[in-house]
Amino acid sequence: MLVVGLALAAIVIGFGGALGDTTVDGAAIDKAQPIVAGVVAAPGEELTGGASSLPPLALVLEEPAPAPIAKLTPDQQAARYAATAGIGDAAMQVKLGAAQQRAGNQDAAEQAFRRALAAEPTSLEAQIGLALVAGARSDAGLKKAGVALAGLAASNPGSQLVWFNRGWVDAYLRNGAGAIAAWRRVVQIGATTPLGRTAATLLAGIAKAKKASGNG
Repeated sequence: MLVVGLALAAIVIGFGGALGDTTVDGAAIDKAQPIVAGVVAAPGEELTGGASSLPPLALVLEEPAPAPIAKLTPDQQAARYAATAGIGDAAMQVKLGAAQQRAGNQDAAEQAFRRALAAEPTSLEAQIGLALVAGARSDAGLKKAGVALAGLAASNPGSQLVWFNRGWVDAYLRNGAGAIAAWRRVVQIGATTPLGRTAATLLAGIAKAKKASGNG
């Protein structure tokens, strides 16, 4: 068990090779997709302690954005995707929704994810995205997002996408044990994929923070 108050550390990383040789602990950084884990709190107190220090809760996809897009700001990415995403193109609508989330525009993100689901009703990406939209709007929504991601993980046990985003939601809930378990599952499924490498780097950062705090 992770001790109460243990810092997950200010881990800001991305994944894939979008920015060439720029790495953190061997994993490439995609500044357009930050991950900043907060502080682990006692059960029932997960939503306290500086949620405003975290970036907008947003869907993390399995593959990094192409380099020309990854270098843009979230607003610019959203505009780029909006200009090319057809109404019936579920994959592009998901990318648009994720970019809108990173830009902090949850209403536009919701619309994009709903268009993706209309085009592809079984889209896991869109289902996760909608759960995260709710999670970004309120503490109650964040708790519901945690429940939704747990359900998706149960029905899709081999999906790195689901498990990684489940860990991401747990980080926002300050559920350190849950985040660690989810990211370990990501690595177990596939250590060499972009999400597998990112999860491994997050876990290494958390382990380093635990050791530095004397709780390793």
